Amino acid sequence: MIDNYSLKRKKILFFGCKSWAHTIIDKISAYTKIKTIGESDLCDISVSLKQDSNWESNINNELKSSEFDGLVNIGMLTNLDGLITTPLDKWKEIVFSNLQLLYKSINVFKEYLKKGASIVNILEIGAMEGLGGGSAYEAFYKESRFLMRNLAETLGDRKIRLNSIRAGYIDTQTTSNENLRKLYATTASNSVLLKEVGTLDELTNAIIFFLSDASRYITGNELFIDGGAHITSYL
Repeated sequence: MIDNYSLKRKKILFFGCKSWAHTIIDKISAYTKIKTIGESDLCDISVSLKQDSNWESNINNELKSSEFDGLVNIGMLTNLDGLITTPLDKWKEIVFSNLQLLYKSINVFKEYLKKGASIVNILEIGAMEGLGGGSAYEAFYKESRFLMRNLAETLGDRKIRLNSIRAGYIDTQTTSNENLRKLYATTASNSVLLKEVGTLDELTNAIIFFLSDASRYITGNELFIDGGAHITSYL
């Protein structure tokens, strides 16, 4: 049973190796082989999602005949500013560009996934659960839920699992702004049932679970790692 949680002999692809994600990548790389793709120079393969309209072709050239047992997808193209008064043209850009990136990334990388592989999307709970963030934020995350379920259905024939992690108030350890850390802590004490900010270890443990054989019969699901914050939005 314990072996089901092992990533030994698996090869994992990370799309979106942002600075905070490297803490997770470093921990998981201790158990298995990892290749990273993203806009950062820290990535094994660096692409410009905003400027390069042919980034998919460039990735295909880089990966060629590679095969992976899992994909962790944390790519985000446009920062969501959370303003309810966002102009319509920017609102459309935020919603469409991020949904397009999710769709395109899975369609590009699925060709390099083995039968029985696992895709893990790292998303935020944001305004989707009524926690604030503006209509663009809310629209994107609600639409992403339906998109992920539809893609999970499509990938089922190849026994590729697709699940999403909805991250709440997580300390990504990338900010030196003490005031921002205090704001996070205050917000968590008011909005999180467990009254604390989460750590990257919580995300790492969940990612390992979804990548491992322990989740071989789970697909199309969402796991909230938020200390219960999504529950308070309904109260």
